Amino acid sequence: MKQISIFLIILTIAGMSAITAKAADNKFERAFLFPQFEEGYVASKNNNTHLPALLNYDMIQECVLYYGEDSILYRLDAAIVAYVVIGGRIFLPSGNKFYYERVAVGGNEYYVRNKVKISSKGVSSGYGTYSETSSASTQSFLGRDNKIYSLEVDAKFDRTDESFVYILEGKSFRRIYSLKSLTKNFKSYQAVIESFAKEQKINFALVDDIKSIVAYALSL
Repeated sequence: MKQISIFLIILTIAGMSAITAKAADNKFERAFLFPQFEEGYVASKNNNTHLPALLNYDMIQECVLYYGEDSILYRLDAAIVAYVVIGGRIFLPSGNKFYYERVAVGGNEYYVRNKVKISSKGVSSGYGTYSETSSASTQSFLGRDNKIYSLEVDAKFDRTDESFVYILEGKSFRRIYSLKSLTKNFKSYQAVIESFAKEQKINFALVDDIKSIVAYALSL
């Protein structure tokens, strides 16, 4: 317990900010990768210290959030993180920008940048319509710049999946966005992969389809 408390202090000094747990409620849940906060831990670069906690991944801000011992929601400072495990899934920080989720496929793996865009269509103005100018109650959430912002509770939102899929090429992450970008690394299986893409009607505009064909290629 003492080790955990010390690590909490280190993380706070390193630049973590706190917000109330209400930020996880209502419409803001659309930002989270997991439907609820999951058990997991943070492995720091400093002696690989482990911090057990309840965590989630915010796909809008592209950061890891977790509940501290004080029941306050914190944002993890990615600069001091080696990796994060949330609900058995592993996330690797890309500097201070976002996290790659590592997905195992047999003895291989691919990586996902989980990202969504939330756009407001306004707040309810009655009779099933929405207005950009209608007033609404708000709730707070933490922005990437550590400032508190408001989110309209009664607003209607559109959620757009802007996730990307990568494979590791040497020490670099290469994004897979087309059949050609995938078969470049699987030339000996190109015909088989192209046949799979045709049979399964793979659409490279859909991240789930990309995950499917990348997993297939890695299994060959």
